[in-house]
Amino acid sequence: MIKVIKKIYDAIISLLVAAVVILVMLLVGVRLFGIKPFTVLSGSMEPRYYVGSVIYVEEVDPRELSVGDALTFSVNGTVITHEIINIVDAQSTGDMLFETQGLTNNVSDGYIPVSSIIGRPVFTIPYLGYVAEYVQKPAGLMGIACAIVILLLISFILDILAGDKKGVADNQCSISDSHSDPDESADEDIKHNKEDKQQ
Repeated sequence: MIKVIKKIYDAIISLLVAAVVILVMLLVGVRLFGIKPFTVLSGSMEPRYYVGSVIYVEEVDPRELSVGDALTFSVNGTVITHEIINIVDAQSTGDMLFETQGLTNNVSDGYIPVSSIIGRPVFTIPYLGYVAEYVQKPAGLMGIACAIVILLLISFILDILAGDKKGVADNQCSISDSHSDPDESADEDIKHNKEDKQQ
């Protein structure tokens, strides 16, 4: 029974490890490919991007942008993703201006210079932002650390129990092997007695 429980537990651990690896890739690993993840904190772009989603933004040539595209930019240190509603073209790419506005907002953000552009969102994953925000907080880190310790303790206990069961089974086999058949012993004694009398 312990072995069955341990196999199930090991399978669960494998799934958890795989989930952690995927999460790390989604939140950190994508940066290796030049993609930056951002968590959506407001509903200004719903239903395009819901609160709690993670959007993945890649660098873009301003000349490739058009009205209707989503644009991620920074204003006074705040990262915003809104839709482009107007583009003021210029001979120099650096002089281009992009007017943006949230889908649920009544007024535009004004004109965004090229220097403020971070990139263009390429895809999004709903709800992942809640996980990202949680694991970055002290309470989240503490919870993950406690979970790891608990899982290690359970694994240690299961290994001990599985080892004890194996030891008991080995002892039982040794005891069985060390005892010979009583009938065979009796036959041997009779045989020896007969030999003694013949001598």
